Amino acid sequence: MAESKASIPSTSQEPKFSWDYDIPQTPFWDDLPFTTGRNFLQCYTSVEIAQMEPEFFHLTTLTVPEKHQLLLGRSHAALAAREAEAASSSLRDADNKAWHRYMLAIYTSQNELKLPEARYTLQLMLDNSSGDARVPWLNMMAAYNIDQGDYAQGEKMEREVLPWMQNHPRLGVDSPQALGTMRRIAVAVWKQGREAEARALITEMEALVEGLSAGPSKFVKYQEDERGELRKVVYELEKWTKARAGGE
Repeated sequence: MAESKASIPSTSQEPKFSWDYDIPQTPFWDDLPFTTGRNFLQCYTSVEIAQMEPEFFHLTTLTVPEKHQLLLGRSHAALAAREAEAASSSLRDADNKAWHRYMLAIYTSQNELKLPEARYTLQLMLDNSSGDARVPWLNMMAAYNIDQGDYAQGEKMEREVLPWMQNHPRLGVDSPQALGTMRRIAVAVWKQGREAEARALITEMEALVEGLSAGPSKFVKYQEDERGELRKVVYELEKWTKARAGGE
């Protein structure tokens, strides 16, 4: 479930899901995306994280790109150290889960920095994953393609991912992951000139988001986040349409 954007810290009254993560409440992390912090920190133990924090405290003046560059370098170095420890075999074979975590951290920073290596990393992971473990990487590749303007390919991939998420016992149609995938499909569809189809999908998402508190859904704690993300998508799409109309 690598691509969740859910970032609300769980309280004792709220369920905590496997994709939730408590980012240290320190200045270094405040202006970084939740996924950046989670995907980097989950490569380390709580003791290792505590040991890092004093150093990070003195790096709060770095810009966001500089922080991503720092984390990317740390992730590459940590992966190299673990590969050296694996000695006779690759880390991918010796500890596949750890290898996936490091590669996710590397990809996240590459993507935030808009480095071309991000596509290579995604393809490497797709080529070395199978079954359910492949789906999050396919989802990320779909999102990457949409961000790069390859809307048809991105849509095709997301439509392959969506049923898996909607039918997964830990997820479902109103999960943050499924809703995020639907938003990206709406973007891809809209930007291929099928605005009416995209708006119908947006209406469907609005009903799902508002329905989170009706049950209530087990994902009700994400309702405000999901409302905000959907409004942002609609605003950006309408802005994109107006900009194109103005340029014609």
